[in-house]
Amino acid sequence: MQIPARFYTLNYKTSGYVEPLDHTPVDDDSLGCVKTPADADRALPGDYVEYDLTSQTCTLVRRTAHPALAGILDVCSKTIYGLTSRHVPIYLFHPFDKSYPPFRVGCSTKDRARNKVAVVRFDDWPKCDTFPRGNLERIIGDAGDLEAEIAGLAIYANPYWRPAAAAAAPAPAAALAPTLASTPVPTQSLTADRKVLGPDWWTINIDPAGCKDIDDTLSFRQFPDSDAWEIVIGIADVAAAVSAGDPLDKAAELYAETVYSPTGEALRPMLPRALGEDVCSLRAGQERPVVGLYFIWNGEQICPDPVFGLYTIKNDATYTYDNVATAIIASAPDTTLASILTPLTAYIEQDAAGATDPHNWVAACMKYYNMCAAFMLWAQNTGLLRANHPNDYCEREKLTSNGYSPNYETASPAYYMPATSARRNDSHWSISKSGPVLYCHATSPIRRYADLLNQRYLKAIIGTQTTTTVDASTANHLNCRQRSIKRANKRATLMTHLIAGPAIVEGIATAYIYGKTRVWIEKWHTFVSYNGELPVGEPASFRFFVDTNKPSWSDRIVIEKVATA
Repeated sequence: MQIPARFYTLNYKTSGYVEPLDHTPVDDDSLGCVKTPADADRALPGDYVEYDLTSQTCTLVRRTAHPALAGILDVCSKTIYGLTSRHVPIYLFHPFDKSYPPFRVGCSTKDRARNKVAVVRFDDWPKCDTFPRGNLERIIGDAGDLEAEIAGLAIYANPYWRPAAAAAAPAPAAALAPTLASTPVPTQSLTADRKVLGPDWWTINIDPAGCKDIDDTLSFRQFPDSDAWEIVIGIADVAAAVSAGDPLDKAAELYAETVYSPTGEALRPMLPRALGEDVCSLRAGQERPVVGLYFIWNGEQICPDPVFGLYTIKNDATYTYDNVATAIIASAPDTTLASILTPLTAYIEQDAAGATDPHNWVAACMKYYNMCAAFMLWAQNTGLLRANHPNDYCEREKLTSNGYSPNYETASPAYYMPATSARRNDSHWSISKSGPVLYCHATSPIRRYADLLNQRYLKAIIGTQTTTTVDASTANHLNCRQRSIKRANKRATLMTHLIAGPAIVEGIATAYIYGKTRVWIEKWHTFVSYNGELPVGEPASFRFFVDTNKPSWSDRIVIEKVATA
């Protein structure tokens, strides 16, 4: 029996799996189990195959439109893999995306002193060849050049991205990314069903200096004849400008997230800049629609329960994390912003530690918004929740007990899953010190598609409209894109730290698995792998080098333990 399926792989050297098209249920445990890529008839990730249930083998039926891939072209190697018809040497190209195998690529460069960061597109894979053939689209720069490395990692993070003003290219992958060149930038209407936060409200945003895609604000108004305050956490109503299913929405779903540089520059924005940095951005002095969470803060607790609603706000002031600590509320000159947000942060986090840090003010308010939104979505069986394994909570607590403070995503990245009220145990374990909580992404719709999707469902619930369950394939796609983007961000951060020269940093061993020790580096807020066994729980110093001419990422970063006196 033949089953139409697609082939997927996380690492082409080790394993892959086949999945029925449209998630067709099949009464056979072998379908979807781990396969060696050689059994997939030279299929690449996303290619269409037929799966024989009897022989448990794949037959390639059709290639998908593979995107251009960034990676290292190994021109320094003494080995070449043949010559083209024009007598151009063929080298091995190693994609940053390890779900793809190495490619045979012709290149006429005369400079072989350094390997090249290059962009290659799949061409063909004859059955007689060990490696597929690729066409060299362009050389970005030399391996080891930070600008070229960051540009290559940005392509790896989102290979489908196209500039909003660029014409559609005739390349095969153009069909993957809907062209935005002819799509007019929409506007947002401030409809009458929104409550206007008038001049008696004081609205601000707190973001890094120079931030343009502002998607959250805080609005304050003192409760009449009381020391309590009315507060609205406002999130840019991107759903009012981007309709479900239109070209902008399809492109945003494909991109999944905005790709940033280590310095915070939006290299590949999810939405066109005219939309994300202007029409939807909650810039100071502009009236904008928001999806807001309203609650009353009496200085000790939030009472009664918060309520979601649609609002129109006008941002009165923009603050950075450096200058907001001394801000005074304009409508109450005797009250500082810190006197409200510091105890509010301690209440939300159930911990006074760090409550005076403006970074934690914003983080706590966004976390509270997301938890409230998650409960609404879960109750209606709609939207996407965030979840991770209970072991991640235990690992985070273990690190914290040793004096280290990983954020809620570092123990192991959480994943998206369709919200289902019958599965409340699938919660976010590592974001709260009190244990598992319902959590979602809903506060960055300019930057993440999951937030935009959840915002649409929140608005439907607010308007008492019928909602539907999110398809599992959407969650799977966003999880896949999330892994690539996080991996690219981690590599870009490490390259930024290490290209300048060797670095000595403090770390702590957290686990020893398969001959490698997992080490938490507090300074870089990330995990690295050390070849060898170290005592778990004990701090140590490590020296890092980067060998930029190595084609494989795992070989490029060299870690040595610094001997102590």
